[in-house]
Amino acid sequence: MSDRSTGIQRLGSPADTTTAISMTFVNHSATQFVRGNWGWVLEDSFGGLDSTPGPALDANGGLQSMAASRILTGIHAGPYYIWAAWAHPETRRRFGVQIYLPFQMFDVGKPPHWYVALDMLGTLDEEPDWEVSVDDPADPYTFSSDAGFTIVATPAPAYHSLDVNVLIHEETAPAARIPG
Repeated sequence: MSDRSTGIQRLGSPADTTTAISMTFVNHSATQFVRGNWGWVLEDSFGGLDSTPGPALDANGGLQSMAASRILTGIHAGPYYIWAAWAHPETRRRFGVQIYLPFQMFDVGKPPHWYVALDMLGTLDEEPDWEVSVDDPADPYTFSSDAGFTIVATPAPAYHSLDVNVLIHEETAPAARIPG
């Protein structure tokens, strides 16, 4: 099933699941980005995809997301990975987010953490160069200005879950200096 207004593919999941990891990209720039490398790794029988990103992140308010749920909350979770990268169609510059939920059993284990990528695109399917986003997974991350846009990823972590919201804006010009 898909949401026609956003192009987000909703895959449906059992009613007793809890979203464990998710990412949302909101594009406030005038550029449409194309989906590059994306995917997931979920432990069979213990997790499922709730949504997957569509092929394009539209300009001027476009939204795409990806989310995975865990089944048997509190008993078993992970390891789960979800990732999505977006590419500028002309410059071939690519940015993305990867979220990892390590194995947890009976509420014991490490909390989720996340990675970022900003690189030049080889092919759309090529794996990005993932890097640790920040030392503390609760801290926001601002991508390098090499992206040509202002891109800020803001996490909302909890012990069993992690949501990362990524906002893309036109790069702001430096403030003009008034001669004095």
